[in-house]
Amino acid sequence: MGNNQSLIIPFVGLKEGLHQYSFELDASFFSQFEFSIIKDGLFQVKLDFLKKSNLFELKFDINGEIYTSCDRCLLSIVLPASSEEELIVKFGETQFQETDEILVIPHGEYELDLNEILYEFINLLMPIKVKHSKIEDCDQEVIKKLKKLSKKDENQEVDPRWAVLSKFKDK
Repeated sequence: MGNNQSLIIPFVGLKEGLHQYSFELDASFFSQFEFSIIKDGLFQVKLDFLKKSNLFELKFDINGEIYTSCDRCLLSIVLPASSEEELIVKFGETQFQETDEILVIPHGEYELDLNEILYEFINLLMPIKVKHSKIEDCDQEVIKKLKKLSKKDENQEVDPRWAVLSKFKDK
């Protein structure tokens, strides 16, 4: 992708009606967001852009993969991700009635920048915990080390000052 100009829709010259766009987003897209939780991925985005006299209706079809690492073993992992999103764009005062489904842009705007919008939609596809679905797919050396470390924790002696509290745990 490289050039984010392709994610800007100059709507002033568009006729009313349906316009269709497609975009490909890759690592260069995510790199423009300094603190992005997603560093790499490949997404195909199809957009139905319906221009009406007083507003725009946008329907996004987002399909792709997030390239990241497993939280459990740190091996690379590919997460399939897809979503369908809708957004209504109105003209007006931005503090007025803006929601997740409605974007208000000032009168006089002549183009719509989709970078931030698509970035937010894709970030919502990232799971809270990223791990291989089967522990067998993880790096087995790391798993052995984790098991060994967790056994050490279980065997550590409890400080006698805290041991008194354990009798309340069962109640």
